[in-house]
Amino acid sequence: MTADDVITTNGCMHALSLCLMALTKPGDTIALESPCYPGILQLVLSLGLKVIELTCDPMSGIDIRSLERLLPEINVCLLVPNFNTPLGYCMPDKNKMEVVRLLAKHAVPLIEDDTYGDIYFGSERPKCCKTFDEEGNVLWCGSVSKTLAPVTGWAGSLRGNTRIRFSA
Repeated sequence: MTADDVITTNGCMHALSLCLMALTKPGDTIALESPCYPGILQLVLSLGLKVIELTCDPMSGIDIRSLERLLPEINVCLLVPNFNTPLGYCMPDKNKMEVVRLLAKHAVPLIEDDTYGDIYFGSERPKCCKTFDEEGNVLWCGSVSKTLAPVTGWAGSLRGNTRIRFSA
């Protein structure tokens, strides 16, 4: 990803909103973690999207087999894999890698909310799903609103996707 692939937004919710508007139309189906951050649910419903809930383990995140079964029904997937709100889990790297591979195989874009990735108490920041993205299928969104500055976020584009252009 280069600087040309990233836009600055008014926080992560704004970044998520732009990504959803670029990738979906009313009536499309999105897969979300269950439970999920209420603001994300309000956003997707306001865009007229149908929601499919992905069951989650409070320690490791989404049930990947469940996601695999639901793939034929979804147009896009939105996950908060690092320190998910409200469950607080941090998805293991092997699960992130498998989710990214699975979604890319089925050409289902992943919008990743990595707002909380920088809020960790270990020696190494947890990897984001975008780290494992070899196909350019992950839109990586984040924010420094929780750690550095109010309402400052970003969105990184999908490689080669003609529907998404982050230019002035």
